[in-house]
Amino acid sequence: MAEEMGFQDICVEGNALTVIRRLNSAEEDRSCISSVIQEINGRAPKFRRMWFRFMPREANKAAHGMTLER
Repeated sequence: MAEEMGFQDICVEGNALTVIRRLNSAEEDRSCISSVIQEINGRAPKFRRMWFRFMPREANKAAHGMTLER
């Protein structure tokens, strides 16, 4: 969606610390989610800047509440 809207600088926040660490790592990921990590990192060249930040679920209650309402 960010790509379609033409954003150049994006910060992706998530509450899965392991995933955020793997996305921020320069090392090749060899875990069972490596294809997902590669797909996400493969989109990086489409943005001027893309970074990933861990956000505990407690700090994002509004977004978490919206997902529960679906």
